[in-house]
Amino acid sequence: FEHAVELRWEAFRAARPASHARATRPAKTMRAVELVVQWRDGGTHPWTFADASRLHLVQVSRPAGKNDVGMVAWLLTLRTPEAPEGRQLVLIANDITVMSGSFGTREDVVFDLASKYARERGPPRLYLAANSGARIGLSATVRERYRVAWVNATDPTQGFEYLYLTPADYAELAAKTAVNAERVVVDGEERFRITDVIGDEADLGVENLCGSGTIAGETARAYTDIFTLTLVVGRAVGIGAYLVRLGHRTIQCASNAPIILTGHQ
Repeated sequence: FEHAVELRWEAFRAARPASHARATRPAKTMRAVELVVQWRDGGTHPWTFADASRLHLVQVSRPAGKNDVGMVAWLLTLRTPEAPEGRQLVLIANDITVMSGSFGTREDVVFDLASKYARERGPPRLYLAANSGARIGLSATVRERYRVAWVNATDPTQGFEYLYLTPADYAELAAKTAVNAERVVVDGEERFRITDVIGDEADLGVENLCGSGTIAGETARAYTDIFTLTLVVGRAVGIGAYLVRLGHRTIQCASNAPIILTGHQ
């Protein structure tokens, strides 16, 4: 964005004599501050999707890559030839380096609050889309512990009968409500056959779709209230594709930026 503004100044100056009153380019053509989610009451403990009503965005200047959420937002002030004193826009972007740019509930909170920030203040809202849709997670804590009851232990190609946990692993995971299982005894060995994997990590399942609905509705309201624009710079899948459509105005890269509902393959 800064480079684009600088090119705009070069073209503006080239078309005018040096004595032109507005031909002097500012020393700094763009200012960017990150919009970071914080507690309204100043708390520092971790926040979740359920806390959204008690959160707000704060302007923070910090190095790139300090975000722990796969969605990032900035308030940009662009000093263009048309507005050398500066004009603002809110920029929201997927961070595709975080879990392939998937939308979990914390990403949804950042997007929702940043969009509302733009709607309340009126500047254009730009969204940089490069994502893999709503997050469908795997419970690593269960995956790392389960064992397999093979039909034929010497020939796994014959398949398996069930997955199970040892009593010690089951006791630990059940205490976290991470798994449901039923007790079986095989050749005197106590096992807990897994019937349901719930997981104790955040953002593993359908709660992400609830967050997707929230930001879809917010995008539709933003299109009605302010200027919205989407730049599709990578693949946009699922809710990422819906957000592109709901924002209406779209610039799509000519290559490697498909807008598709499911599975990027």
